[in-house]
Amino acid sequence: MCASTKKVADEFVKRRKETEWFVEGDFDSYVSEIRKTHVWGGETELLMASHVLKMPISVYMDDKDAGGLICIAEYGHEYGKENPIKV
Repeated sequence: MCASTKKVADEFVKRRKETEWFVEGDFDSYVSEIRKTHVWGGETELLMASHVLKMPISVYMDDKDAGGLICIAEYGHEYGKENPIKV
C-alpha cells in the first residue's frame, strides 16, 4: 500500500462523523477499498488528501471553448489559496 493512500484512508476514518454520510454503501468496506493502490479516487479522496497534506488542491479540465484549462473544483480552502496543488 502506498503511504499516501493509507493516509487518505486514515483521514476518512478520523473524520468519519463528517464523511460517512456521503459514502455509498458500507463505510468500512469503502475505506478498505480505497486503501488499495489500484482503486480510483475522486472528489472525496481529493478533499481528504487536502487535509492530509494541509494544502489547497485545485482541479482543472481542458475547455476548448475557453481556450485552455479551467478550474472546476477547489479543496482545502482552510489551508489558504496560495500555491495549491494543481491536478
